[in-house]
Amino acid sequence: MKNTIIACFTFFILLLSCTDEQEIAYNEKVSSEFYSNKMRFEQVKEQLASGYFDNSGESKILKDVKNLEGKSELAVASGKDINSLLISETAKPYHTQLLLYLDKIQLYYALTGEYISNTDTAARSQLLDRVHKVGKDVEDLQNKCLESQILFLNKAGIQQEPLQAK
Repeated sequence: MKNTIIACFTFFILLLSCTDEQEIAYNEKVSSEFYSNKMRFEQVKEQLASGYFDNSGESKILKDVKNLEGKSELAVASGKDINSLLISETAKPYHTQLLLYLDKIQLYYALTGEYISNTDTAARSQLLDRVHKVGKDVEDLQNKCLESQILFLNKAGIQQEPLQAK
């Protein structure tokens, strides 16, 4: 009986340590994806604010739209990578926020691409308003991701600093 109790206790400790390792690996992977996508989003947002996309020639417009499509594809790939990971119950709220965040970034890139390639002044103005609204939504989701990450780290018992919004 004593050996059975020791074996069960050892198994339980081993199970907990494996869970911690899985949670840590999950956090490292998704934090990396989050940060990479955040940096790409910030770059496009700054370019938009600076007027980088305005008054461009046709070849530059095509190049910029292709660049945005590439960023969108990276966001899709990030979502697929994140979705392929084993997710614990503890990580599910964080996981859900990350996927919502990546979906919203894709919409931001699509709208920015429409804005860049549109020549109608009124349509551009409306698109720019939509881009700014979606950009605000992306920023709100960034904050929700960070809040979810903190909750996840606390519930998982991981002593690690969450990714900062910078």
